[in-house]
Amino acid sequence: MTPAIPLILLGLVDAACSGFRAYAGSDARIRKQRATTRAALRGLTVGAALLLAPMLTAALLLLTTRDQARTYDTLTASGLGYLLPLTAVQDTGL
Repeated sequence: MTPAIPLILLGLVDAACSGFRAYAGSDARIRKQRATTRAALRGLTVGAALLLAPMLTAALLLLTTRDQARTYDTLTASGLGYLLPLTAVQDTGL
């Protein structure tokens, strides 16, 4: 299993939510659906641009290494290591 797709989706959803969150508290109008949608899309655009750097780094690393299988396994293990804490359920004791 490759963790690339869940990591990309997580990053894009987080970017869209960040754009929405940055705008939502700064406007007191009642009907602001178009503006909040625009803010979420702006956050999504910025997030997609920022996700290009690690994607290009991983692609360049895979293209220039001698042992691609080992490098791919290392990148996959580190991606899974990032996702595992995010999926852990914490017991709050409530």
